[in-house]
Amino acid sequence: MCFGGGDSASGDSRALEEERKARINQGMSRIDETFAPFNAGYYSDYEGKYRDMAMPDINQQYRDALQKTRYGLARTGNLNSTGATTAYRDLNTRNDQARLKVSDDARAASANQRQAVEGSRQNLTSQLSATENPSAVAQSAVNQAALLSRPPTYSPITDAFAGLTSAFALNEQARQNGRPGFGFSLNPFGSPSSVRTVS
Repeated sequence: MCFGGGDSASGDSRALEEERKARINQGMSRIDETFAPFNAGYYSDYEGKYRDMAMPDINQQYRDALQKTRYGLARTGNLNSTGATTAYRDLNTRNDQARLKVSDDARAASANQRQAVEGSRQNLTSQLSATENPSAVAQSAVNQAALLSRPPTYSPITDAFAGLTSAFALNEQARQNGRPGFGFSLNPFGSPSSVRTVS
């Protein structure tokens, strides 16, 4: 006695598998379409926006430090001294260091954003594999992309010129009174500091 249906069951399994693959492919297409704007240009723009937000703070701190240094040197009668030359040079050095720190932070922020985007994409792909529901995953992708598209936020570099504005004037005053000058750190941003005495 023969029983039929083997080919039919096999055909049903193949059809179900094809339907599953079609749903997965549809969902992946929706994810790829939604995340297409997160490309190389986006990350470059993200880095630039971060830098553009942070740099005005550094510029303002530099202007304030320059003004305080001028006042400090003027009060001690050292506006045209060797110490004044050194003071301005070291302010410019600190300014360069602060600006480099902003650029480094901007690159790091862009890299972190890339990581967040890729993590979100992977989570959506896993969700699609688990649920095989392209419509739900497509909506989740839209929601995630909206969250990820927010403008960058930044951590301000505070007191980028701390210690310099009064140190120059005090150093000159000490030397005028016959006492040795003192050193101060030039780099508060994590790389090895150099210590100088204003002469």
